[in-house]
Amino acid sequence: MLFKKEKDGFREDPKEAVSDAAASPAEDTKEANTKDENSKEAAPAEASVKKEKKKGPKGLNNPKFKHGAMATGLTAGFIVIIILINVVVGILGERFPSINVDMTKTGSNTLSEDALKVIDGVDQKTEMYLIGTDETLSQYEVYVQLENLMDRIVERNGNISFEKIDPVDNPGFMSDYTSDGLTTGDVLIRTENRYRIVKSTTLFPYTTDQTTRQSVQYNDSSAALANAISAVNSDAMPVIAVDTGHSPAMLVDSFTSELEKNNFEIKEFNLLKEEIPENTQVIILPSPMVDLTEDEVEKVNSYLNDEEASEYRNLVVLYTPQMKEMPNLKTLMNEWGLDVAPQTEVVATSDGSYVQYPDYIIANLTDEVDLQGKSSYGYLLAPMSCPVDVLWNGRNEITTSVLMKSPSDAERLTYNEETEKMETVATGEENLIAMGTKMYKYDSNAYRNSNVVAVGCGLFIDGSFIGDSATAFSNKDYAIDLFKYLTDTTGTTAAVASNKVQLYAQDITMSDAEVKGWGLYTFMIGIPVAFLVVGVVVFFKRRHL
Repeated sequence: MLFKKEKDGFREDPKEAVSDAAASPAEDTKEANTKDENSKEAAPAEASVKKEKKKGPKGLNNPKFKHGAMATGLTAGFIVIIILINVVVGILGERFPSINVDMTKTGSNTLSEDALKVIDGVDQKTEMYLIGTDETLSQYEVYVQLENLMDRIVERNGNISFEKIDPVDNPGFMSDYTSDGLTTGDVLIRTENRYRIVKSTTLFPYTTDQTTRQSVQYNDSSAALANAISAVNSDAMPVIAVDTGHSPAMLVDSFTSELEKNNFEIKEFNLLKEEIPENTQVIILPSPMVDLTEDEVEKVNSYLNDEEASEYRNLVVLYTPQMKEMPNLKTLMNEWGLDVAPQTEVVATSDGSYVQYPDYIIANLTDEVDLQGKSSYGYLLAPMSCPVDVLWNGRNEITTSVLMKSPSDAERLTYNEETEKMETVATGEENLIAMGTKMYKYDSNAYRNSNVVAVGCGLFIDGSFIGDSATAFSNKDYAIDLFKYLTDTTGTTAAVASNKVQLYAQDITMSDAEVKGWGLYTFMIGIPVAFLVVGVVVFFKRRHL
């Protein structure tokens, strides 16, 4: 473009201006066409972008991702909460065992109400020791339950503690109780007063099932522990001394075990070789087959006639028909107004007066002595009884009384050495248990009794007739009340009642049809199909999210 010079400057050449004006429309048209082509090329790209936008956002904004992440998060959170709840419940369960629900059918992990009363009454330091290692005891379910009970006892009363003792690592501890036969599986309970060893056979006793005649094991640990705790916390306990000499014809272990449960202390001694144990209130001679010596008779009389003793003193002789003539024992009993003939037996003769055998007599109580125990005792079985003769009602400050008699249709049989047979020598009611009593004044206004008791039916307290299988008879209750009367402890707390439950009992009893119905149709078909249906429904629901 050319410019011409003017007076004041330059101006555009008119020709060039025209030329430029003519050329500009073409250039504009060309430029417009170029833009159109660019627009056509750009349009498909923009369309594809729009189409992609219509498909939805990708990545974190995708709804499927959001729903999936939320579901995963909720599931993970739920699992974490369940784990935490289990951990917390486990910790609380160890710290507070009572919150654990007892799911056993027989209540093996629960303390009885009577046991809880004993535990609540403990006000002095009481130590419980379970002998054995975790490795050994954990192999047996019964000891897992036992530990659970002991933990509950400790939780219930802070004065009571519980510890497990490894007998191998603690020989010094075990040596203190060697003579007591402390071993793995036993429980030792002690206070400053005394100690008790609860044997595994007491915690988990065996009893013969009367129907099947098979030996069945039971769990009686709740009552066994409570009785031992009660015994070691008692201020004073009457001592029962059992003579082990004179070849006893019967065992009294079952009865003395029951006495221990009722807070009596049992000691064994040999009357010939040893002194009568200190604080003894009852001496038991269990069916001696060898006569006492004169020295032994003197020892017993000195014990009974001690005028300075304040506690009641007693001699109980258990007779059985096979006992032979014993002059020295006879003299001792005669001094107290009692006499028992050797090789003599009482039998019943009519139905209803005996059980199974004529010499298994249904005995009758008298009202001559009030034991201040139960108001009534039901049936009392006197097996293989000797008749007890009362020599006088009162002489030399000794009074006699009859406690138990036979039915009125009884016969007295005695052994005839010539014919070698038992022959009837008398008929009618016979005395089965009688007692001679003498009162002593040991202080200005204080009195006590000494008693000599002849139990013609010594087997009255045999384990067969006081055990849990002999529920039809009240022999145990009467014998316990008699010993409480003799020791002047009537009215003291009775033993915690046995709450034995069978171990390894079949919890569920089902017929074959029930087993097939529940096992096949419910668990093998019904439940799996239900899970499958729920899974399919959830799958199709999630598919459309």
